[in-house]
Amino acid sequence: MIDSSLIKVVATDIDGTFLTSLDNRRTFDHQLFQKVFAELQKRQMHFVFASGEPYDSLRELLPQFADQIAYIADNGGRVVDRGTEIFHGQFANQTVHEIAHFLDQLPGAVYSICGLDSDFVANSQPAFYRKRISHFYPNLTTINSLDELHGPIFKFAMDCPKELSQQYCQQIEAHFAGRVQATSSGLGSIDLIIPGLDKASGLRKLLQHWGQKEKQLIAFGDGENDITMLQLAKYSYAMKNAPAQIQKVAKYLAPSNDDQGVLHVLAKLFATNKEDYHD
Repeated sequence: MIDSSLIKVVATDIDGTFLTSLDNRRTFDHQLFQKVFAELQKRQMHFVFASGEPYDSLRELLPQFADQIAYIADNGGRVVDRGTEIFHGQFANQTVHEIAHFLDQLPGAVYSICGLDSDFVANSQPAFYRKRISHFYPNLTTINSLDELHGPIFKFAMDCPKELSQQYCQQIEAHFAGRVQATSSGLGSIDLIIPGLDKASGLRKLLQHWGQKEKQLIAFGDGENDITMLQLAKYSYAMKNAPAQIQKVAKYLAPSNDDQGVLHVLAKLFATNKEDYHD
């Protein structure tokens, strides 16, 4: 049984969780969100997007609310609360160069480099990849050399053939021995992050910032990179479309992302009267 009056923080993953994937469109029920968000604000609750995506990209999902919500971007590499920077990580410069060199040797691997000042992609990466990621990285800079990188770097976003993703994760973590953590967000997408920085670490920073506890947190996710967040939250929901191993981690099951599961769970939990929500 969930006591909704105890919940003060809502955290949700984006792709496969908050956003629908119908017709290859990344969208959501805007009208229902506005209704739910208004109720959360009445209750003085915090709303968090927790994603592997960069901060600038996440802000574009809800531009009219961008400075009213919090973000855990780049899988914990950057944490922002209502426009205020709370935290960002940073790889050592030597590690950045070593990672890039290692990924260049992996067959079928393509990657971008994520940082505080900008996101970067090398001109040597395939044209199809550079074009595709430009839709996800509004602040993307094309570079000819790693010497052109600037600002703190806290993540590499890598794509590879899906069947090789587990093997590549193991190879990367074995090679870098505690200096790099490889986490899969599904379908051949792998984020290389600073060990100890993930969605759960980002949430802990926000909870501390707000003076809240894990028992006041509800979280939604569908992928491997959501596991630590789901384990942290007292009330954890896996999406119906999530793999079985992710559903086992969570305490509850939400309708699928294509059925607007996150918003419907929240609408039901925080309905003020029977007319506010119908199953």
